[in-house]
Amino acid sequence: MITNQTKLQIVDNSSASVVRVFKLPKNTKKASVGDIVKASVISRKASKLKVNLRKGEIVDVLIIETKSPERSLWGSKKTSSNKAVVVKIGLKPHDYTLLSSRIKSKISFKVSLREGLAKILVLSQGLF
Repeated sequence: MITNQTKLQIVDNSSASVVRVFKLPKNTKKASVGDIVKASVISRKASKLKVNLRKGEIVDVLIIETKSPERSLWGSKKTSSNKAVVVKIGLKPHDYTLLSSRIKSKISFKVSLREGLAKILVLSQGLF
């Protein structure tokens, strides 16, 4: 589960490498896989993309993996880190686009059930 002040590792090729969550979805104290939260960039890395995120910049982030065990049809899975990708929210509901061109990790099956994330699934390395 993700709460305020949680650090997330960014696994796409945008220039952000670590972000800190400061705003969760409405009426919740915890966020889980598939939720979109507001975060601030803590550290960054060099990037050749046009998107150049600076330290302290506020971004929308999609959570794709958490440390807490996640139940699924194939059993529970526990991972070693909290991972996310930077997204841009469009004007229409459920209109999300990636700021980067590649995702360097597999995505949880729960994310595939969410509406509007088909573009993100195509760019990932698969589902787990």
